[in-house]
Amino acid sequence: MKWMPETKLGKWAFWGSVLGEIMVAFLLPLAVIIRNNYPTFFIPIPFGFASVILLLVSGTISIFLIIRKKDRTILSFVSGIFGLLAWLMVIGELLIPH
Repeated sequence: MKWMPETKLGKWAFWGSVLGEIMVAFLLPLAVIIRNNYPTFFIPIPFGFASVILLLVSGTISIFLIIRKKDRTILSFVSGIFGLLAWLMVIGELLIPH
């Protein structure tokens, strides 16, 4: 089994999920810094939406490539897991009230 996806779409999906995870990792420190210095500045909200949408799209493409195109590489599975976790988060936000 290879590490890197072989198809061009698989590579795009993997790097999209990596970018989405980097955005999620920087979201909390960014939110804390901005909230403490500028209480009315709401950049973390669209930043969070963008990261979740990027993870949803990348993960869905990865799952599609694993199932349909037989692009079964380790990093495709990792990208698919990130996408499934993003779907789980979105479904949980919709079903469980705060």
